Amino acid sequence: MKLFTLISLGRQFIKAKLFSINVPLAVRWQITNRCFLKCTYCNFYKTKVDELSLDQIKKTLKELSRCGVRQISYSGGDPMLRPDFDE
Repeated sequence: MKLFTLISLGRQFIKAKLFSINVPLAVRWQITNRCFLKCTYCNFYKTKVDELSLDQIKKTLKELSRCGVRQISYSGGDPMLRPDFDE
């Protein structure tokens, strides 16, 4: 992680603590369960869950930004398997 990012996250953390703001600074988002690998240690490919639409994802990202989230990491299956990944 870059030094500037660490400083920015640290500053946001201190601000949140000082003013009792309960907003996550970082979010880990399981964007999809789609995966073609079928690893023995993972069962994402077995789990069938309704995914958010592209519009819902965009709205959620805007809301997270508005709330003060500074970092989002994507998790789950393979996000590139979504047909709207490039959007």
